[in-house]
Parts: sequence; structure tokens; C-alpha cells
Amino acid sequence: MSTVRYRLVSELARPGEQFDVPEDVDPVVEPCERQGYVRVTYLKPVTAVPIEDDADPAYLR
Repeated sequence: MSTVRYRLVSELARPGEQFDVPEDVDPVVEPCERQGYVRVTYLKPVTAVPIEDDADPAYLR
């Protein structure tokens, strides 16, 4: 099993619109039911951030 985790990202975009896609990723571009848009879907790698204090925050108590 891989230790790399991914988040599935799916966005609606209009022609000429720009957004960040990770390097070495080939997004899937599909027609959308909404006229003038396309759906862009890709996997984005995520990094786990260790939290040393596992206690519930005071506002949850």
C-alpha cells in the first residue's frame, strides 16, 4: 500500500480560466451540463500534518 495520499479535486471552469494543478498531473477535462463550462478533475497529493496535542480544543468541551 502506498504512503502517498490524494484528494480528488473536481472543478468547473470556463474557457480561459486558470487555476493551479500539481506538476506531473494530467487532469481529465469533460463537458459539463452547465453551458459554457467544462469539468476538470485531477488527484492532488496531500501531506499529513502531525499534531502533538490530541486533546479536544476547549471550545468543544
